[in-house]
Order: sequence, then structure tokens, then C-alpha cells
Amino acid sequence: MRQPLIYYRVHPRFLDILFAFGNKPRNAEAGLGSMTVAQLSGGVYEMQYILSYVEQVHRHDVDKWTMRQVGIYHRYSSAEDKSLWIILYNQPNSVAQKRLEIMIEKHSGFGHIHLTILSTYFENWRWYLNTLGNDLEAIADIALTLDFTKLEHYTHGSALLPRLQHLQDKVLQVSARLKATKATLSTLKEVNGSSFASSSDKHGMESFGSEIKIYETQVTGHLTSLELMQKRSQETLTMLGVALNLRIQATALGINNNMLNLAQDTVDDSATVRVITIVTLVYLPASFAASLLGTNLFVFQTMEGSSFQVSGKFWVFFVIAIPLTVLTVGGWFIYTCKRRNPKRNRRGLEASDLV
Repeated sequence: MRQPLIYYRVHPRFLDILFAFGNKPRNAEAGLGSMTVAQLSGGVYEMQYILSYVEQVHRHDVDKWTMRQVGIYHRYSSAEDKSLWIILYNQPNSVAQKRLEIMIEKHSGFGHIHLTILSTYFENWRWYLNTLGNDLEAIADIALTLDFTKLEHYTHGSALLPRLQHLQDKVLQVSARLKATKATLSTLKEVNGSSFASSSDKHGMESFGSEIKIYETQVTGHLTSLELMQKRSQETLTMLGVALNLRIQATALGINNNMLNLAQDTVDDSATVRVITIVTLVYLPASFAASLLGTNLFVFQTMEGSSFQVSGKFWVFFVIAIPLTVLTVGGWFIYTCKRRNPKRNRRGLEASDLV
């Protein structure tokens, strides 16, 4: 490739076009490739641009469209009505190459090659945008019918998100490439007027200009459709995101309510245990005193024949039981307070740190 560029004295800026090939079109360069024109002495124009297009391919995966590009270098001398063309294809024996081989035998004017390349691939944009629109409508219809209270619908909605985001990426990429194409068409129209100003082929100038205007109108319509699809996809994406977030919040709220109920049950159980503990603390000292004194406090058969009589020293039971009860309950209370105070102090410090 180096030798022809040197031989025909192609400007080094053509390398910007050349380096865009060798790999599939990159999204980072979607907005590049608009037509640039350099006017040289003697009525010579040197122009170059990249024309992006989509092409339907036969393969088994879901995406049956692929992004392609063609690079054009054109040096035109209005004085001699001669041109030098360098056209870079992404594949051998492309449709545009076959059409150019037929056309060049019949026409050799300034605009015929530009129009041939444009007409070969430009109509594909319409069908590709229809495909994107159908995919978007299908996703939007499914999203509107989902009931996110059902687990299977929630799972389906989660699967729609990456599909919708991928579709949105395609829309953004196409929009950038069509804007670059629109800029190229505008420049072609300007060059057409200046290059043919001294030409005798007025009919060719007018025909070329009208064709370019038609393509400009179509590009404007495509860009309007893409703006609508971008808004629709963003609205659907927002709706799905909000619905999924609400489902997550509802699930979290349910978990919090269950935890609250569990905590309430735990508190109730703790209160029950505390009551049982206090009753036990009161009961045990009295039980211990009764066991210690045994049956000496009661007489079941007296000398006078009475069947049951309380001992006159029954007060000894209270003297032993009451102090023991006070000591037991008081000791439990003091022990509980000592364990509770450090926890309260630690919680207070944590709360102050948060503030």
C-alpha cells in the first residue's frame, strides 16, 4: 500500500482513513470519518471520508446485522475533469465494487462514484432501524405486562435489562455514525457547487446536488427516529429499574417486618424468663428454710388429741426465709445492673460517634 501512495503523491492525512481498517468498526470512532476537503492549486480538490453502513449477514445467532465501512479518497481536477480514486473495502468482491466496475464503463463524472457507493448501502439503514424498532417494541410490550410481585416475572424483568441496555448501545452507535454521514453529505454538496462552478456539465451538477439533498433528508429522518427510540428505550429502562427496585424494597421490608416480629417474640420470651426467675428467687429461700426446719414447725398429733397444730416458734421460719430472700433478690438485681451499665455506655459512645 505504501508504494501506490508515494507514486500518486497521496497526502499523509489519508492514513487516518487507512488505519480505521483492519478490524471491525470501533464504537470509539463512530463519530469520526466525516468528509474532509483540501483545495489545492489549479482547481484541484483532495477529499476523503469513511462511509459507515450496515449489512445483513447469514448466520445463526440473533444479531443478523453487522456494521461495516468503506473508505474513499478522491482527488479531482476541475480544470482537466480528471479524478484519482482510492476505495477501501472491508471484503473482496463487495456489492459496491461490482456495481462500480459496471458503472465506470458508462460514466466518469465527478459525482457518479460517490452516488453509486451511497446508493449501494444507504437503504440498509432503513431496514436496520426497523429491526431495532421491532426489538424495542417487543421488550417494551413484555415490560408493560410483567407483574413484579411474582418471582418468575421478577426474574424475566431482570433478564430484560441487559437486552435493553445492549439495544440502547446500538442506537447510540448508529446515531453517531449517521451524524458523520450527514456531515459528509453536507460537505459533498458544498464541493459539488464549487467544483462544478466552471464546468459545462450543469445538468450533472444539478442532478448530483438533488440526489445529495434526498440523502440528507433521509438521514435527518433516520436521526429523528433514533432520537425517538433512544427516549423510548430510556423510559422503558427507567420503568424496569424502578419496578425492580420497588420489588427489592418490598422484599427488604418483608424481611424487616419478620425480624421485628422475631425481636418482639424474643422480648416476650425474655420477659417471661425474667418473671420465672424472680418467682424462683423468691421461692428458693423460703423452700430452703422450710427444708432446713423440716416438720418441727407443725405438730400433726398433740397430747390433747388435736390432729394439727402450728408450732409456737413458727416465726423462726420468717426470720430465716425473709433475709435469705432479700439477699438472693438483691444480689441478682445488683449483678444485673452491673452487666447492663457497660452495655449502655458502649451504645452511648457508638451513638455519639455516629453523630
